[in-house]
This record gives sequence, C-alpha cells and structure tokens, in this order.
Amino acid sequence: MDSQYISLYYLGASALLVVLIIMRAIAKAGSKKNNPANDEKKRKLTLGKAIYYIYLLAMVYVAYILYQSV
Repeated sequence: MDSQYISLYYLGASALLVVLIIMRAIAKAGSKKNNPANDEKKRKLTLGKAIYYIYLLAMVYVAYILYQSV
C-alpha cells in the first residue's frame, strides 16, 4: 500500500476510536442509575479519560507524521 493510504487509514481509525470514546463518555454521563454524587464522580473520570485518550492519539499521530517527514 502507498504511505498516503496508510496514513489516511490510520487517521480514520483514530477518528473513529475518538468518536466511540466520546459517545461512551456521554452515555455514562447520562446514566442516572446510581446516586447523583457517584454519577458526578463517574462523569468527571470518564470525560477525563476521553480527553486523555484524545490527547494520546493526537500525540501518536503527530509522532507518526514527524517520522514520515524525516
């Protein structure tokens, strides 16, 4: 495969993973089964994890682009 297609495939897979993580975080934040205090803690933890994974994927992709440019 051409490197352009590989990088596009990687970008698409990363975007799909980020969307799935955000959707999961929103679904967990919207659940009201437990008491509100626990729900608030879970929402903060889940959204924090989603932000962390987005940052991690962005850093990996930037490192990949820098590696390709050398």
